[in-house]
Amino acid sequence: MTSRQLLVSSLSLLAVCAATSVHAQTPPATAEAADGNDIIVTARLTRERLQDVPISVTSVNAEELSKQGINSFRDIASKVAGFSFETLQPLIPQSSIRGQVNLRTDSPVTNVAYYLDGIYLQRAYLVDQKLIDVSRIEVIKGPQSALYGRNSFAGAINMTTREPSLDAIEASVSGTVGNYDRYEARGRISVPLMAGRLAVSVAGGFTKFDGSWANAHPLANSDTASTKGRIGGYDNWAVQGQVKWKLTDTLTFTGLWIHTQRDEETLAGYSVGTSTLLSPFNTLNASPRPGLTPPFTVQNRLFVGEFPATPIVAAGDTTRPAGLLTDPRAFGVRGPTDLASAKLEWAPDSGPFSAVAYQFGYSRAKVFGRGSPQPNPLSPVIVALPPAFIPVNFGTIFDESGTDSSFKGFSHDLKFTLAGNDWWNGFFGVNYSRTRDIASNATSFAPANTMIEPNPALLFPVGPGLPFPSNLFQRTGYLQRDENILSGYFFLKVRPADDFEATFEGRYTNEDQKALDLLTREPTNAAVQALLPPRFAQTISYFTPRVTLTYKFSSNNNIYASVARGVKAGGLNGNTPFAGQRAYGSEKNWTYEIGTKNSFMDGALTLNLAAFHTDWSNLQTSVVRLAANGTAPSFFAIVPSTVGNIGGVSIWGVEGDLSWRVAEPLRLFASASYNRSRYKDGSFSQRFGASGNCDGTVCATQTVAGQPTAVLSVSGNQLERVPDFNAVGGFSLDTSVGDGVGLFLRGDVTYKSKQYMDEANLSFVPGRTLFNASAGFTAGGFDVTFWMKNIGDKKYVSTALFLIGTNGALSASYVPVLGERRTFGVTGGFKF
Repeated sequence: MTSRQLLVSSLSLLAVCAATSVHAQTPPATAEAADGNDIIVTARLTRERLQDVPISVTSVNAEELSKQGINSFRDIASKVAGFSFETLQPLIPQSSIRGQVNLRTDSPVTNVAYYLDGIYLQRAYLVDQKLIDVSRIEVIKGPQSALYGRNSFAGAINMTTREPSLDAIEASVSGTVGNYDRYEARGRISVPLMAGRLAVSVAGGFTKFDGSWANAHPLANSDTASTKGRIGGYDNWAVQGQVKWKLTDTLTFTGLWIHTQRDEETLAGYSVGTSTLLSPFNTLNASPRPGLTPPFTVQNRLFVGEFPATPIVAAGDTTRPAGLLTDPRAFGVRGPTDLASAKLEWAPDSGPFSAVAYQFGYSRAKVFGRGSPQPNPLSPVIVALPPAFIPVNFGTIFDESGTDSSFKGFSHDLKFTLAGNDWWNGFFGVNYSRTRDIASNATSFAPANTMIEPNPALLFPVGPGLPFPSNLFQRTGYLQRDENILSGYFFLKVRPADDFEATFEGRYTNEDQKALDLLTREPTNAAVQALLPPRFAQTISYFTPRVTLTYKFSSNNNIYASVARGVKAGGLNGNTPFAGQRAYGSEKNWTYEIGTKNSFMDGALTLNLAAFHTDWSNLQTSVVRLAANGTAPSFFAIVPSTVGNIGGVSIWGVEGDLSWRVAEPLRLFASASYNRSRYKDGSFSQRFGASGNCDGTVCATQTVAGQPTAVLSVSGNQLERVPDFNAVGGFSLDTSVGDGVGLFLRGDVTYKSKQYMDEANLSFVPGRTLFNASAGFTAGGFDVTFWMKNIGDKKYVSTALFLIGTNGALSASYVPVLGERRTFGVTGGFKF
C-alpha cells in the first residue's frame, strides 16, 4: 500500500467513525458539566475539555505518574504513542514527535518545545527534571509554532506544577526504595497564610540510583568513582517554592522558583569502530577499504545489521574484561538548574477583555560532562608527537563535549483574552525573550586505570587576550550565542453554527541572533586568544499559522481538519573558514491533519483517531565544513562538519487512542502510532561521501552538481533514530474494599519498532516489547505502590550515536546505548 493509499484509507475510516458516532449516542446537553471525570487541558493556552480540543493530545496527571512509578520523560514516552524520548547521554537527550527528530544531536534547540508553567526550556539539558512537583504533563502532537512559538516544530510538551491551596493546609511526604540502590524522598507543604487570599508552598526531594548495568572496570567501586559499580545512575536533589496571592477579587499573583542540582552518570553503552588513535582494534563488520597511507591496510569501515545488547570485542583485545567497560571518572552531567516565574493575572468584571495576564520567566543552567569514548579505557593511548615523534603515553582519553556549557534566558509575555460570547472568543499577545547560550567543548586525558582526575588546566580560562595553549587535548570550542526574540500571536475561535467552529491561530516572530567565537587565536600572536573575537549576526523573521475546522455531531463526537506550519529557527555556526557557512537557515514544515474525537456509552468508551501528512524541508543537518574559498578541504586528518541545510523529509502517519471502562473498576486502553518518515528525493549525506567509507557494495557515493564533495543519496531512506511504529496497551483497575480503603492495579505492554541509526539505513536497533506493572492501596491519607518496569528483564539497545570521519577519512564509530534492565521498588506516602 502506498503512503497516499494509506492516508486515503485512514481518512475514510475517520469519516466512517465520525458518522457512526451520530447514531451511537447523543448524550444530554448537561452531561459535560455533570461529568466530573472530564480531563481539562491547556494545550491551546486556554482551559478546555480534552475531547473538545481538535489536536492530538495526551495528558498524564500526578496521580497516574505516582501509581505507575513514572519518574522520567523516558517513562512517559513509553506510554504515549508517537512520542519518543531517548538519551544518548544526559547532556543530549533526543525527543521526537511523529517521526521528527533532531538530525544534529548537538543542536542548541530541539524539534520538540518543552514548557513548564509557561517557561520555555530551550536547552535539552534543562528538560528531564525528575523531582519537579507537577500536577499534569501534556504531550501535544503536530506543529505548535502558532501558539507556543519558536521550535515547537514537531509538537510541544506542557508541564504544569501544583499551585498552593488558598483554603486549606496540604502536606505530603513519600519515600521510595528499589533495586540497584534506588532511594528517593519527597515532601511538600502548602499553607494558606490568609484564608482565600494568600498561600505558599514548598516542595523538595532527592533521588539516588546506581544504574542497572554492571561496570567491568576494575576501579568501578573506588571511593571517588562516579559510577559506584554500575552505570547509568544519578544523585539529584531539588527544592521548589510557590506563592499564590489573590490581591483583589480580580487580581492574582503567582510565583514559582525551582532549583535542581544534578549529578548523573554516563549511560550504559559501548563503542565500536575503526582502528584509530583511541583503539588499535577494528570492531566493524562491513565495507572493507584500504587505508590512505602505507601499508594501506584493508579494514572494515562501517557496521551493518543489528547492534547486540552485549559489547562487541575485538579478538586481539586481551586486556579488556568481558562486559560493559566505562572509566569510573566519566560522568554524564553535573551542575545546577534554576527556573523562575512571576505571573500577574487580572480578570475584570466588564470591558473588552475577560482576562489580562503578564508573565516573567527565567531559566539558567551550568553543566559539565565527561564521556568515556574508548572501547577499552584500560589500554593507554600512545601518540608519537612531532617534531621528534617520540611516543607519549596519554593514558585514557575523555570526550568533554558540552562541558562548561551554560544557558540563561529571560522572557516576558503579555496576553489579552477577549470577552467573547457563545459564538466567538479568542486572545492575542506579545512575547519578548532574551537568551545567552554558551556551547563549550573539550577533550582531556588522565593516566589509565587510576582515579587521578584530568588536569583542570586543560579547561583554561576563556577571554580576549588570555593564553591559548597548544595541547593535543584541551578546550576545542567556546561559542557564545545571544538571541533577542520578539513575537506577536493570536487565537480566534468562531462558531457560525452550534455544530461547527473554526479556529485561526498565528504568530509572527523576529529573531536577532549574534554569535561570538571566543576560542579564536589572535592573528598576530597565536599564543593568546583573539583580542577582538570574531562576531557574527543574522535576523530571521517568519509567520507560523494554523487553521482548524471542527464539526460536532454531538457534544461528545466531532471530526476536525487542520493545516499548520512549523518553524525551527536557523542559527549561527561561528567562525567557519567559509563565510557562507557561518549561518544556517530555518527548518520548516507544513502538516495537514484530519481526525475525530469520540466518547460513547456515557463516557465509558473513548476513541480518538488522526491521520496526517507532514512536508518537512530545509533540514538542519551535517555538512562538510568548507575551506575559505568554498571548496572541500583535505580529509586526511579529519572530515570537518558544521550545520547546514540539505534535503527534506516526507511523513505520512496515522494514530489512534482507545479507552474503555469495561466496568466501574476496570479500564482497558490502547494507543498506537504509525509514522512513515522518509527522506525526499534530492536528499544527500555529505559526510558519508566525504569520508570515503563506502566500498561501492554496502553503499555507493556519487558526484552531484552543486555538491562540494561526493555524496551518498539517502532518498527514500527511513529517518534515523525514529521508529515507524510504536504502541502501548494495558489496563487499570481501581476498587474499594472497605471504608476508606482502595486498591489499584496497573499493567501495560509497550512496543517500539526497528530504528536505523544512520542515514544510510545500514545499522539498526531492533524492535522491542516491554512489560510494566504496578499495584498498591490507599487507606485514609496513606498510600503504598509496588511497581516494576521491564518485567522480563529484557536486555536491549535503545538508541545509538553514529560518527563518521571525526577521526579522519575512512573512520567511523558507533556508540550503542542500552535501555534500563528490570527495575522495581515500593513507594509509600502520606498526605493530608
